[in-house]
Amino acid sequence: MSNFFNLEIGKRSVLMHQMALSITGHNMANANTPGYTRQVPDIVTTSPWHAPALVQSGKAGQLGTGVDIQSIQRIRDAFLDTQIRNEFKTAGYWTEMQSTMAKLEVILNEPSKDGLRSVMDVFWEAWQDLSVNPESQAVRSVVVQRGMAMAEAFRHTYRQLVELRQDVNASVAIKVKEINDIAVNIADLNQQILAISVAGKQPNDLLDKRDLLLDELSQMADVKIYDDKNNMVAVQLGDRILVEGVQYNTLSTVKDNEGMHMVVWSDTGTRAKISGGELRGLLDARGRTNNPQEADPSEYREVIPNMIADLNALAKTLVVKINEIHRGGFSLNNKTAVPDGRDFFDMPDQDPLTFKNWAEFMNVNQDIQNDVKNIAAATHRTWDKDSEGQDKKVNFGDGSNALKMAELKHNLNSYNYAVRTEGLNIIFDESNPSYHQPLTLRIGAGGLPVDITLEPPANYRDMKGLVDDLQAKLDNAGLPITVRCEGKNGSGNELVFCSNSSRSLEVIFPDTGISDVRSEGLQQGEYAVNTEAGNPGVDDGMVRLMQQYLQGSARNIFDGASVNVDTSCPVNASIMLEVTSVNTITRQVTYKYYSHEYDRDGNYTAVIPGSFTLTYGGNDTSFTIGSVTFSTDNLDLIKLNTGELTVGDKAVFNVTAANSGISYQGLDISYNYNYNEPGDCSHRFVFNENVLDGVDIDIKFYTLNTNSLSQNYGDSYNGTIGISASGALGAKSPAVFLSSYYPYAGQTQDIETFMVQHVTTDDFWRSVAADTGVLSQEAQRMVRNQVLLLSELENKKESISGVSLDEEMTNMIKFQHAYNAAARYITSIDEAIDVIVNRMGVVGR
Repeated sequence: MSNFFNLEIGKRSVLMHQMALSITGHNMANANTPGYTRQVPDIVTTSPWHAPALVQSGKAGQLGTGVDIQSIQRIRDAFLDTQIRNEFKTAGYWTEMQSTMAKLEVILNEPSKDGLRSVMDVFWEAWQDLSVNPESQAVRSVVVQRGMAMAEAFRHTYRQLVELRQDVNASVAIKVKEINDIAVNIADLNQQILAISVAGKQPNDLLDKRDLLLDELSQMADVKIYDDKNNMVAVQLGDRILVEGVQYNTLSTVKDNEGMHMVVWSDTGTRAKISGGELRGLLDARGRTNNPQEADPSEYREVIPNMIADLNALAKTLVVKINEIHRGGFSLNNKTAVPDGRDFFDMPDQDPLTFKNWAEFMNVNQDIQNDVKNIAAATHRTWDKDSEGQDKKVNFGDGSNALKMAELKHNLNSYNYAVRTEGLNIIFDESNPSYHQPLTLRIGAGGLPVDITLEPPANYRDMKGLVDDLQAKLDNAGLPITVRCEGKNGSGNELVFCSNSSRSLEVIFPDTGISDVRSEGLQQGEYAVNTEAGNPGVDDGMVRLMQQYLQGSARNIFDGASVNVDTSCPVNASIMLEVTSVNTITRQVTYKYYSHEYDRDGNYTAVIPGSFTLTYGGNDTSFTIGSVTFSTDNLDLIKLNTGELTVGDKAVFNVTAANSGISYQGLDISYNYNYNEPGDCSHRFVFNENVLDGVDIDIKFYTLNTNSLSQNYGDSYNGTIGISASGALGAKSPAVFLSSYYPYAGQTQDIETFMVQHVTTDDFWRSVAADTGVLSQEAQRMVRNQVLLLSELENKKESISGVSLDEEMTNMIKFQHAYNAAARYITSIDEAIDVIVNRMGVVGR
């Protein structure tokens, strides 16, 4: 056996221990490097050697050839890594939630003397003082100032909540960018790791960098990590792969109409499923967007939107309830027998059913700010006429209406008006014949209607006296109905009927001959027929789009094109249109229609059905419905895109006949079942002079449910209202009144939707603050728990993967001694070789 063989063993030992010292030094150098994993050499004996021979001797067999480092291993526990990343997801979620809740608590500032509840308390106290001193201008000024202070507090709180939601929304976009950056880096590291791994090397430091990125990613979102070939990994986020080897997908955001970011996949635009981590915490706090891809109902906790909704519900409750009472009261400036009908707080111009931002809108009526005498603190009239016709004070000490305001603080706000109807104006005008005639109403509440006759309005001291008499008659008739007077725009002569026990409520003028609104095919709501006779002049024929139900993004049922009729059109028509097919290739849209027609002489043509097709992107065209020819403009400017017009889209049109410049009789059927301003939806009919005199006719027309809150949204109705000569032309305004509500099961759409229910406003806001505090405490507790749990897991991880300087010092000494020993061994072999080479064969010299 050659001594050079022994030198090889020594060389291998020296090199191995030199490398082991290098690994130890690398560990010590990175003792404080984030994400670094302790590395250890995998020391193995090299393959033994045995010389081949035909005949084996009895000597020892294989000889050891030394030592080598087979690989450099990272000391890491994969199961512990999985545990830590799962807890990172939870910790990230609750950390973001805690941050949001801390900001919400600062905004609410409850309980404190500066919180919203304290501002409401002093507002109620001001009304209490006014009920005792209703003539005091100083007390009235306090009511106005505290009302303005409360409105400002609501507006300020609303702005802070909206800004907080916007900040969280901006954080969503930032977090998405961070996830994308990490995904790109992981894919890049996979590329580098692949190149090193296929070369048979161990890319430990690159693996550490990647694991650190995976830890960061697991804190941001709920991800699943899978080992791939050649030390690469695949990362799944939600229901899609984020990173797979060297390939990666990215996330993006799509803004809704409020600027809220919805997280989507960049390549497909589909909504990404985020179920954990910091990003989910941000989404839960901010809430869903208005994009149609979002789940409905929302899958998020809606923390800030719910807070905004609660604030708006409280503001709406205060505004609506205070205004209801205030409209039925008398101010010091009111010298009539009719309540002021003035709101204390401004009401939105939009439909109160669908209007949302009540807290942002809340403000004291400018008329009341300008003159505090306009506060309606009295229940009965404050002025009357003396025997000489001069105004005299009769009720200046009445503060009972102000007391009703103060009592709202303790009102449970029960949902008392699941069924309500309004719109009937009582005439308090001495020059009007109706003022001196008895008033008869046909009223039903689920059973047979009852005719109730009141004395002429002239016999009552004021509107409130008439209401009290009507309520007494309703009670005597056993009808579960309450009535109050309200009104709008400076006149409180409107009756509002309510029932909290009956699922049906109808109020009808008997002149119509109608006893059941549903039997006439009318949609639930309020209807009025206004007439005018002997009008000279020109009333050109015209077409008016009254209502429409669109499921796509079209601007109207003709996708933006305008529709006209000849100004000399000879007929009145109520037309229902519906889209039956849309072909985006040929750009053709087919419509079907049903039309009720009357000529100027009052002759009715049976309902006319039919259909027609329009080609978009071509020249302007015309089409015919029954006896009416229509022309369309701007069809050539419209590009029909998928989703704009949809099968099932509907619209109602009204065509008004021309009167050819002669005197005519006009007839308007107005309906207001969505709590819009009266007359928002009105069919206009023009007849020749004397056509309606002394006849009884049924006017047929179409209506469409455009209430988006209704489960019957988009339904069409084929209705009829009976008109008699005495009713239609009898100088009554309205000549005919029909009002009916019969909600379907579970349907409670009216102005009191989304209001505080079954609790006082004070207790409601107290509960909102308490809920916020509880959620904040939960977030804090979860963060503390996660910190402790992660600390324990990190300690376990450090005990396995972390660098111990003491241990590394021990290893360094161990490897150093072994290195020295190997070096000494080589020296010994060198000396042996020197003896053989230089000393053998010199005997006798």
